[in-house]
Amino acid sequence: MARSFSLTVFAVILLAAPTSADDKSADDIKKLQGEWRYVEVEIDGKQISFDSHPVWKDRRLVFHDATGMTGKPGKAGAADRESSFKLDANQSPKAIDITALDGKESGTTWACIYTFDKERFRICMPNFPQADPSKRPKEFQTKDGDGLMLLVLERVDAK
Repeated sequence: MARSFSLTVFAVILLAAPTSADDKSADDIKKLQGEWRYVEVEIDGKQISFDSHPVWKDRRLVFHDATGMTGKPGKAGAADRESSFKLDANQSPKAIDITALDGKESGTTWACIYTFDKERFRICMPNFPQADPSKRPKEFQTKDGDGLMLLVLERVDAK
């Protein structure tokens, strides 16, 4: 009787244990939580100067929960933008799908790639509406006319 109970408990534990794929994505979700600021922006192979485009300097990206994301525009009077995200840390490069939940892009999903580089979060994504948002980039670079954006973010220290 004790043996069958032990086998049953062991089987339940095995069935409930997440796979390593789930573990990788779950670990990355934990790393993403919190507020991030843009430190580099490249569009179509061109580095964007924060002096020429100061709105990027004040923009923030906030990850909350396992699937929630808020874009803070950094422009006075502009509304925050809500999105959902889904990670697949098993793809190479790692994949993140971001779906707008409001605004004129509501319902649009961008197929992106991401990586962590020390304390930085890098994401390469289609620059909608210039590029098809469903076409996932293959590498972390942009070229003239390719319709891609490369964003590099650093965590904002908690106050």
